[in-house]
Amino acid sequence: MRILIATDSYKPNVDGVSVFLSRLTEQLVAKGHEVAVIAPSPTYQSFLEKDHGVVIFRQGSIKPIRTKAWFFSPFPYPTVYQAVKKFSPDVVHINLPFNIGLATLRAARRIGVPVVASCHTIPGNVTANFKFMGPTVKALDVFLWQYFRWFYNHCDFITTPTPTAIRMLNQDNSITKPLLAISNGIDTEVFRAGQESTKLRERLKVPLKTVVLYTGRLDKEKELDVLVGAMPSVLKEIPAHFMIAGEGTERDNLEKLARKLRVSSHLTFAGFLEEKEFPLIYNIASVFAISSPVELQSIVTLEAMSSGLPVVGVKAGALPELIQNGVNGFLFPEGSISKMAGAIVRILKDEELRRKFSRNSREIVVKKHSLEATAEKYLEVYRKVLEFK
Repeated sequence: MRILIATDSYKPNVDGVSVFLSRLTEQLVAKGHEVAVIAPSPTYQSFLEKDHGVVIFRQGSIKPIRTKAWFFSPFPYPTVYQAVKKFSPDVVHINLPFNIGLATLRAARRIGVPVVASCHTIPGNVTANFKFMGPTVKALDVFLWQYFRWFYNHCDFITTPTPTAIRMLNQDNSITKPLLAISNGIDTEVFRAGQESTKLRERLKVPLKTVVLYTGRLDKEKELDVLVGAMPSVLKEIPAHFMIAGEGTERDNLEKLARKLRVSSHLTFAGFLEEKEFPLIYNIASVFAISSPVELQSIVTLEAMSSGLPVVGVKAGALPELIQNGVNGFLFPEGSISKMAGAIVRILKDEELRRKFSRNSREIVVKKHSLEATAEKYLEVYRKVLEFK
């Protein structure tokens, strides 16, 4: 099968969509399919690239001033059409409804190729970064919801990572096309407990203490101020150390908050890690903590669970589908600093409970979220939409 994947975010961008797609394309190529990707370029120029058997049509891009390593393509329309026509796919899989996604949808419709679209984000993920606009943010949110539904109704089949995401996307039942939840999946051999992480710990200068970890983007909608705000209460009970791995627009603000709370010496910002090194960071930690209320699944939570970590997460978005309260971790109310701190302390103080949660986290991922199963489900969807032709 010739599969064309279109996305407004792909490596070297670092976010959930780019991570998911790089892993999915590897699986599809390994299964013998021809795969091409239309994605932003890390430069102003458009060019053709090949990476591990995948043809990548890079679209000339820019990097927003406030971001440190994220590119998007503002005017991809003519080159996207040429890419679709040149690759001549059997099926198109669009992964974000923005510039490249919209241009690819138009090109696919013009050429007559069936379209699968995945919903990996919702308007709240976008508008959380525009709160400076005041009351007009609400109008922007309404507009984006209308656009999202229009976009997905012009595709043939829609996937999203969780049943929660389906409910959020189709909350007013205005989606008329088939909807299916398919987990982002995780490679359980790459992300597992027991890997040697001493050198990484030494390089990052993480003290030999119990570590509370968060990985992912450091942007406004992730509400990491709740996690940093929980630190003083945790440190009163446990001589722990906190680590935040990733980058984003909120890093400076988080560092300022840590200084204000006088917990800077107990917090390591690890920044971006190399792909081969990244799985090891979970082996340094004893618990994973996530305060983001807008997750449609959370790949980093899957990574943590696959690595055998108990999880403390906010009771919002799709996180309750991964974090089973009292089974592999604890949930806390959105924005509650005290409840988040209490959940972390409870796990760290009870070694038997921590071991139980660790086993259960790994078991949940292995049974329900393998990357190979995810790839097979997408292939089933591609075959199904080919019947629409």
